[in-house]
Amino acid sequence: MQLTRINIGQFLNDLLSQIQDLPEAAERQINYAQALLDIEVMADIDKLRQVFLNLFRNALEAIAPHETVSCLINSSASLDQICISVHNGGKPIPPELLPQLATPFCSTKPSGTGLGLAISKQIIIAHGGELSITSSHLGTTVSVYWPIASYTCDRHNHN
Repeated sequence: MQLTRINIGQFLNDLLSQIQDLPEAAERQINYAQALLDIEVMADIDKLRQVFLNLFRNALEAIAPHETVSCLINSSASLDQICISVHNGGKPIPPELLPQLATPFCSTKPSGTGLGLAISKQIIIAHGGELSITSSHLGTTVSVYWPIASYTCDRHNHN
């Protein structure tokens, strides 16, 4: 991986402007909010793009036209991580499927390969992060917990 310092808020802002042009985004809205400003992460930018492109595509495909996907950057319970959550108000994912979702070849989509979330999870873990998925009658939220750059650098310097 080619790790570089990335301002995650600016990265998502740029990515979301590209995502608005995708067919999956037609007639759908994306609400984006940053509770934290100027937070930097260490990441391979191509891998980071792959993760969030997949998460937004999944979220947009799961909702009807004129509905909204929300994205929020916030602090996490762990002070050395941020939480980037992607939420849609689509139909809930059956509880028995939730634990299997990020495993290869498990998909809730008729034409899905079941590889997108599995690969995304591997990328997140390789960067020292975590992936969490919750679903209820209120919709589905995928939360990505990613280490903040200064803590990531400090950890590597102590080894």
